[in-house]
Amino acid sequence: MARGYPDFGRVSARQRFSQTVGAKLYEQEIAIPANTLVGAPVSQNMVLEKGEITWAQVRFPGGPAGLVKVAIFDSDGTTQLWPGGTATWISGDNESPEWDTQFATTVVGGVYKVILKGYNDDDTYAHTVKVRLWVTPYP
Repeated sequence: MARGYPDFGRVSARQRFSQTVGAKLYEQEIAIPANTLVGAPVSQNMVLEKGEITWAQVRFPGGPAGLVKVAIFDSDGTTQLWPGGTATWISGDNESPEWDTQFATTVVGGVYKVILKGYNDDDTYAHTVKVRLWVTPYP
């Protein structure tokens, strides 16, 4: 539950935010090579705009069998936002975990961003994960 709205179904967040004036959906893929170590994850900036992240989704294609893992960090690169615990990761196979949130984007070096990090325990195949964030801009 976030902002007083219970989520009773998978599409409730999107239906609610589709009526938000001026909200923008940001989408970015992160490619993670085979044998990427947890101690040296792939790191990629996702540039946003000043506002509040109100919904997030991580889309795992079919095939990685839970071997590819992703986490989303604040613009400082050390504060982990999602999943909520330190040194925890989101994984999946042909699924799209999504959640409501309330996070005000922060600026570092004049840019509003979050940092996507991922590693891959698969010793054969690289995998690409798609991250979607819904931002309601501040005036």
